[in-house]
Amino acid sequence: TSILALLVLLVSAGAAPASQDSELHKASGLVRFHAGDHAAALTEFDAAVAADATDLDARYYRGVTRGRLRQTTGAIEDLRAVLAAQPTLDRAALELGIALVAGARAAEAIAPLEQAKRAPALASQAAYFLGIAELRLGQNRAAAAELRRAGESDTLRLSARYYEGVARARLQHWVTARDRFEYVVATDGTSKLGQEATAFLDELRP
Repeated sequence: TSILALLVLLVSAGAAPASQDSELHKASGLVRFHAGDHAAALTEFDAAVAADATDLDARYYRGVTRGRLRQTTGAIEDLRAVLAAQPTLDRAALELGIALVAGARAAEAIAPLEQAKRAPALASQAAYFLGIAELRLGQNRAAAAELRRAGESDTLRLSARYYEGVARARLQHWVTARDRFEYVVATDGTSKLGQEATAFLDELRP
């Protein structure tokens, strides 16, 4: 019971009180979400929203969970509703930007990701997805700069350097592009990114 209460408090601070049924479903959903069972978590968050449509925490976590399940339309709808009610909620801005990138709506992702990037704890992740969005929009110089920043994070370094390599190749920054692809191959050459980096290196060889 103490774990459930703590999980609820993590997302409920500063929010209006939700109904008891909504709180119970939300707590159960959070346990399942953090255990990686996103399908079961979504069922609980659906019930929480149904019990109290004004519970923004439940709506936020339903949006995040929908994003994890690649239900991008629903994720975007939920996260936009949360941001409309709480415009300064930077984590919702980050999750909205991620959902928009996943939904092939890169141009719409720029503003929420720029907002999220201003929060120090979210800056690296926001820069990564901002770089991906800019890459898809053909804004290669801006994408390279964001992905370079994202590559400073241990957890994002491999994929950030791969996509920075793509941006650098488009900019004809051949030396930097080769360096980024060689890092990916040396780090995890058998992965999908590693194989794609190898293909790029083959193309870059004289």
